[in-house]
Amino acid sequence: MIQWQQVWEKITSPVATIESKYEQERIALYSALLFILTCLFIVIAIILIIIPMHALIFKASFSIVAVCYGLLYILSRTAHYRWSARIWVWLTVITIVYSFLYLASPNSRYVLNFINIPIMIAGFLLSRRETIVIILSVVLGVILIEVLHPQYDLILSGVPLLIAVVGSLTLAVTAITERYYHQSVDNEARYRNLMQANFEAIIVIDKDDARILDANPAMETILGYSRAEVLNCIPMDYVYPEDKAKVQSVWDNNTQEAVQEIRLIHKQGYTVYTEATMRPYTFLNEPAFVLTLLDISDRKQVETLMIESEKRFRAIFNESSTYFSILDTSGRVLEFNQSVYDKFGLNSSDSLGRYIWEFEYWAYSDSLKTRTKELVQEVVSGREIRREIIATDKDGNTTFIVLSMKAVINAENIPQMVILEGHDTTAYNVADAKRTELEQRYQAIFEHTTDAVFIIDMNGKFISINKRAEDMLLISSDNLADYEMLDFIAPEEREQSNATVEYLVGGGTVSHVPERKMQRSNGEMFYGETVGMIVKGTHDNSRYIQSMVRDITERKRQEKVRFDSALQHERTQLLTHFIENASHYFRTPITNMKTRLYLLPRVADKPEKRDEQVEVLNIELERLQNLLDDLLTVLRLQKDDTEYSLTKVPVSQLLIEVQQSFAGRSAYENFHWTWQSDDIEAIVIGDKGRLGDAIFNLVENAMAYTPIGESIVVRSFVQQDYVAIDVINSGEGIKEDDLPYIFDDFYRGQDAMAQDSASTGLGLTITKMIVERHQGRISVMTPEAGGAHFQILLPLHTEWHQTASKLPDGFLFPQIVSE
Repeated sequence: MIQWQQVWEKITSPVATIESKYEQERIALYSALLFILTCLFIVIAIILIIIPMHALIFKASFSIVAVCYGLLYILSRTAHYRWSARIWVWLTVITIVYSFLYLASPNSRYVLNFINIPIMIAGFLLSRRETIVIILSVVLGVILIEVLHPQYDLILSGVPLLIAVVGSLTLAVTAITERYYHQSVDNEARYRNLMQANFEAIIVIDKDDARILDANPAMETILGYSRAEVLNCIPMDYVYPEDKAKVQSVWDNNTQEAVQEIRLIHKQGYTVYTEATMRPYTFLNEPAFVLTLLDISDRKQVETLMIESEKRFRAIFNESSTYFSILDTSGRVLEFNQSVYDKFGLNSSDSLGRYIWEFEYWAYSDSLKTRTKELVQEVVSGREIRREIIATDKDGNTTFIVLSMKAVINAENIPQMVILEGHDTTAYNVADAKRTELEQRYQAIFEHTTDAVFIIDMNGKFISINKRAEDMLLISSDNLADYEMLDFIAPEEREQSNATVEYLVGGGTVSHVPERKMQRSNGEMFYGETVGMIVKGTHDNSRYIQSMVRDITERKRQEKVRFDSALQHERTQLLTHFIENASHYFRTPITNMKTRLYLLPRVADKPEKRDEQVEVLNIELERLQNLLDDLLTVLRLQKDDTEYSLTKVPVSQLLIEVQQSFAGRSAYENFHWTWQSDDIEAIVIGDKGRLGDAIFNLVENAMAYTPIGESIVVRSFVQQDYVAIDVINSGEGIKEDDLPYIFDDFYRGQDAMAQDSASTGLGLTITKMIVERHQGRISVMTPEAGGAHFQILLPLHTEWHQTASKLPDGFLFPQIVSE
């Protein structure tokens, strides 16, 4: 039923620009009449079109009338509805007269009585002047018909009289209606003016479904919504969620006249505090409620600020570690804060109302009581007091308190109360005593320590030195201004010393004790262990550098003797081990060469046998040459002073160059190759030639132990701060027993010896030495699918810092082995 009612309202309701309720109802009634007549004529026209027996002009006439009524219906719902009424009235009058003259029988005079309907509609919708003109025109028209057609007897039948009577009644009713309408308009104007002028938001609410029927502009100021946006909405939609239960209770209990504090949600999302009052009201003759809303957000903000201010005061007063007391001008205690109660074991019932000098915790003698009275009077007279007192807390401990006393005066400059503020300085006094003791200890250590102590300003100038420093540098404290600390550092180490000082000034710390080569004032060199630290002030500013130096010249001499002895012993062992291994590997090719040289004269007359012996000699010579080259390489790499040409090395370019060195070999096509670099921007710092040799050795090793037709993968990738270079080959792989020794000097597994007799066993040793000289690591493992997986791990270079010094354990991305 409600849906049909809504549909009917959509069909008959006029445009929203017509605000008068009275006028809206009249237009709605007129639109409903036209809608019904339009539907009726459309049905008749459809029926006539379907039935073939009627004349074409008859069908066309009803169709035209239906279209005209439809257009008039559309016009009736606009602001030009009066033109629709005028056209409809005259069209209806003409249609009735035409029907009487040409369609009805002469005795059907009652047809003219239907003219009263358009007359009533005219009086209902048009002005009285237009209605009088229509009535007079219709009456004169009927009289004219009587003159032209006397046989109708219209005057005798009373048709003109009836039209005149109905018209007069219509005019009377219209006059009375307009009178009440104007009164209604005046009332509504006063109502609107009242709504417009009221600074409180006024909302009219339907009593039954609680929908908003009307609202004034002040509501838009409070909620931010226009009147059109809130009409037919429910006020509960704008209530703060936590207040909806309270509003619902007021509505359910029909609580009237009571002022309720309600929070609303503004259109922009913020909260508005209001005072709401609901009263019964009659709106357009229907029961309703009028809700008035007063914006109290500013007041609530002031109240909130006052409450917050009170909370902050209480928080400062009660939660502060400072001791606060409030006295009246006579010295009576009005309030202590919680710190006083806790510190001295007091309670409010025994403390408030007593004089401040009656507490023996701080006024424990007659002289102190008298002095406290005098201080209170001095403060009341306008003086501010600050002094240190010694009190005793509830546990009997001595407490040092700096006490400030100040009077609070009103606008007339009259003292109202006295505020006492006490700061506990016990810790400061204890710390000051401790500081004095520490300074005495430090001075004793400074003067009598066996290490030289230097106090230096931030520019490297001496501030003070102890006696041991004077003896160490052969200078006197009287002429410190003639020297700087760098004057006693060996020239070759001054740059490093400056860097260390700058590092310390920048906030760094030195976890180890550096050794420095130093010199005395007479030029004699000595070695010292140095420890330096920045001494900072209370504001974390650097004040000076304190350095301690210990003369370790004798210890360095003894260490050198022990080191030279150990080094000589280690070199002897290394040489012995190297000679044993080298002699073994040299013995085989030399023995083979002797054998071939012995056989060569005996087969001189046999070309094939002779060429075979010469070929073996060449192979053994080449093997011996390779062994010598590898031995020399190992010896050079083992020397600490081996020079490297360090530069930025792009890893992808390095792999390309290694690939190109193998691509020209005939054996290269015997394998399936995969060369891949995931990050072409990866760069390491190192010797490009030596790194290329390391990768070359791994690839050559892979070619030697990979069956023909199998795959070899050479690739690189970046993970964290490192770049990994993988060389993976398929095949039988390395036995478990051989893995721990694969990088040892001259080591070759049994399978390797059987497969490649020309190998020296130093290739992987050389590769490992090169990688470790680049702070890297090389690892090897045998994948489950077979073959061997070698991985070189090198620190990745960045522009601003060195990478992590500790390499990660194991393989990076070990899952790639299964690929």
